Amino acid sequence: MRWFGILAAGLVTVGLAPPAAAQIAPIGPFTGTIFDNFNNDGQPGTGGKASVVVFSGFCTVVNTTQGGSLKIEFSSNLGGDQVDPRSPPAIFGQLGISEWTFNSPVTRWGGYWENNSRFDDATVNFFDANNNLIGTMVADDKKAAQTWTWNGWQSTVPFTKVRVTGNDVGFLNGFIWWEDFNVTVASVPEPNTYALLGLTAVIVTSFFCYRRRQASRSPDLV
Repeated sequence: MRWFGILAAGLVTVGLAPPAAAQIAPIGPFTGTIFDNFNNDGQPGTGGKASVVVFSGFCTVVNTTQGGSLKIEFSSNLGGDQVDPRSPPAIFGQLGISEWTFNSPVTRWGGYWENNSRFDDATVNFFDANNNLIGTMVADDKKAAQTWTWNGWQSTVPFTKVRVTGNDVGFLNGFIWWEDFNVTVASVPEPNTYALLGLTAVIVTSFFCYRRRQASRSPDLV
């Protein structure tokens, strides 16, 4: 039927549309929907882990580097650079590259970072629900700071995954540590969802208007 072809074409057009451009910006400390100090996410000092569930089950963090791991420790010392908990007794961190995948889209994510790698800072990539890269930021995480440093971001496009990559590429991207994180869960659909719903409503309305016109012209039309 002609109307079905129009509807299908419209939906395909929305499906092929490029992801909405996100504006990701650093923000200061905030109180989010879910908080985690990583003291209840695993027994400290029991060895490296391939994945850790955090934020009360809302997020799964996985190690993506061969030979790397996720760590829950009482403290860490590398080359004399000591990292102690900000919220005892445990700290959470990575040796390698980690990916944080949320159960539903979020708009803000952040917490306190420490670093006892050989190089400063880390790269943070943000991905939307379709796994499209929507932005890249740099976490301020200096190896010589010897203190916990806040890093947090908010995005105009909700995201469902972040990837954290340290800069010590010669040593599995190095050790990055985290404490006292917050995340804000998105309460509205992503912009592309609005576009899809709007287009569908327009097409359906147009179809019924078309049927009414045809019925008024041809009383026997079924």
